[in-house]
Amino acid sequence: AWLVLPGGLGTLAEFAMSWDLAAIGVLEPRPLILYGEMWQAMMPTLSEHLLFSQSTPLPLLQLCTTPNEVLSALAGTLPSDAIEACE
Repeated sequence: AWLVLPGGLGTLAEFAMSWDLAAIGVLEPRPLILYGEMWQAMMPTLSEHLLFSQSTPLPLLQLCTTPNEVLSALAGTLPSDAIEACE
């Protein structure tokens, strides 16, 4: 999985590149998790104004605002003992 934390323009650029490469199939499918309140506010604007090459730009994109939500998003990608160690 990729976990994108709150940040500045560099973080936004890295997120955009990861999202684009995953959406067009250059990167292997894996969850792309956006952690923090800033992403909650940005995603509706991005979804409304960006042109996407697919009807579902990236079904693995997930917005999380708590550490437990991140762990839940990762639940299918990590061994259960790794998740238990984080709780």
